[in-house]
Amino acid sequence: MKIAAINIAPSYTSLAAQGRNGGGTALFLHPTITLKESRSLPDGNLTWACAEYQGHTLHIAVVYGPHVPGLRAQLWKHLNHILPFCKWILMGDWNSMERTDQTSGHKNLMVGEEESNFRSLKLKFALSDAYDLAEERKGPYYTRHIAYGAKFRWATLDRIYLPSDAPWFEAVEVINHQAEFTLSDHMPVSISLALGSHLPRGVKFRTYFKCDAHLMAQVETNLKLRELWTRETNEVKDPVKAYCKGWAIMRKHMKDMQREQATQVSQIEELGKRLKACHESLPLNPSTKQKAEIF
Repeated sequence: MKIAAINIAPSYTSLAAQGRNGGGTALFLHPTITLKESRSLPDGNLTWACAEYQGHTLHIAVVYGPHVPGLRAQLWKHLNHILPFCKWILMGDWNSMERTDQTSGHKNLMVGEEESNFRSLKLKFALSDAYDLAEERKGPYYTRHIAYGAKFRWATLDRIYLPSDAPWFEAVEVINHQAEFTLSDHMPVSISLALGSHLPRGVKFRTYFKCDAHLMAQVETNLKLRELWTRETNEVKDPVKAYCKGWAIMRKHMKDMQREQATQVSQIEELGKRLKACHESLPLNPSTKQKAEIF
């Protein structure tokens, strides 16, 4: 696919994309982001930019993974060599999955050379899947679905990778797989990213959030948090990364519990209002339905 022209809103800046042989990438930057430099591969599988935003230098790249595993393996290796050594935001349609839980049919799962080259790319730039870092997740887990004959298959082909140790990184507040958009069989993926200052020892996660002290004091809650921390950080050798991952998991768990608790309180309050209204309007000889609602 060769992109000749794109109609763009006046408030956006475009970087030319040259996609060939079924692939193509494009990167759009809001005018509040100052573009410093941009490049792209001749085959259209990569478009990247160096930009500035609120005093932070950002390196952003859009990637399109070829359909052939061998070509993808070559691209991952190529990216490892051509991308400058800095903190990258990598996003796009990777056309393959890292883990078995990212697909229902294990099709296009990274193996062999492709898996090795992709792992090297992630290690070099300290990249983590934004979905794993997000405090809140919206939409379905997958980003593409298709029916092969009578069999329905889904996969998380479209992903965003972030360097959790970057000076500008604070937290991924929300990630959204936007199922309401149906122009393609792929869903758009968006994130709300909080930028902050470099904290000591590379810790970028905010160390505060609104927490219910009574809920936190419960023995069951403490045991669950200890279990989550141990399970999620057991295989992470880097203590800074272990702290970041463990803290994100614990914070998400507490927020989920508080959200569930708030829902239960709301339901109890609503039931109380209904009971009060029922008592106030109760006749001398209530019906069986009215008795059942009260008692």
